[in-house]
Amino acid sequence: MRAFIGQFDRISLGIFLLGAAIGVVWLVALDLGVLLAGLALLVALVWLTLRLVVSRPAVAGADPVTDAALRRASAHRVLRGATAGATLTLGPVLYVASSAVRGVAGEAAWLQALAVLLVVLALVVSLAGLALLLLPAPRVPAPAQAPEAVPA
Repeated sequence: MRAFIGQFDRISLGIFLLGAAIGVVWLVALDLGVLLAGLALLVALVWLTLRLVVSRPAVAGADPVTDAALRRASAHRVLRGATAGATLTLGPVLYVASSAVRGVAGEAAWLQALAVLLVVLALVVSLAGLALLLLPAPRVPAPAQAPEAVPA
């Protein structure tokens, strides 16, 4: 009788662990899917916005050089904001991934090294996202003023 109960405990534990592993894989895949869907939506919106920047009418009263500079500045701001948003989202995700890898690493040296690599990568990506926010947009040239006539 005792052997039967011991066998049942091992089977039920195995089924529980298998179910837990499937659940974890499902949640990770779902989270990754949401993250990738958000990234795809961001890319689509950036593309549409850049098309609007290129196809908008020229600024009234601006010369072509000033209008081109305004378009470059607008495109820069769109790309800077989207890239900073993506990197500032990816940095914490990489940190959480490193924490998960560290939790299952045990004695496996390569998993411990991967966890350290993910932490360093998370830090670099997050700092790059913050640095992107500090980049200035291209300057718009000041309109050329006609020289004033010198009174005689």
